[in-house]
Amino acid sequence: SDALDIVAHEYAHSVINATADFAGSGEAGALNEGLADVFGKAVEGLTSENTVMGASAGHPLRDLMLPSAFGDPETYSEFVITSADRGGVHHNSTIVSRALALTILGWPGRAGAGAVPVTRLILDSMRHGAHSPGSTLEAFAAQLSDACRARALGFCDTLEAAFTETELLASY
Repeated sequence: SDALDIVAHEYAHSVINATADFAGSGEAGALNEGLADVFGKAVEGLTSENTVMGASAGHPLRDLMLPSAFGDPETYSEFVITSADRGGVHHNSTIVSRALALTILGWPGRAGAGAVPVTRLILDSMRHGAHSPGSTLEAFAAQLSDACRARALGFCDTLEAAFTETELLASY
């Protein structure tokens, strides 16, 4: 592939599988795909102008900030239950990738935290066993929020607001 984000996405699966070992189907599979998208875009350079996976190669797949532009869900209430694509892992991945892109980039009224601190938090939480292979999107959001608070990071309010915006946390 000519798209750095897609290549990095595939490498990210190796890291995710070696640390959190999320299942490859259902919500855990969507989580695996969503995190791989975030890592892929972070490597390529996630900016407000560069949020579409595969766009640099001319094959746009998913938009991390505006998933609905590709018919993908933006919130947990839009989660699609299907037997296709191992339970809709690519389609439903945009719920968590949107929350993390919002945290990285920010949105009106919220400053973004940047890709390095957010991806570092995700990697640290996966390496230290905070997530299980069968994790749900909501469990991941709660566990990552707890990990952020335990580390007293300066962007926890933004992370929790993004998870609330995507309906992965009830409130913060």
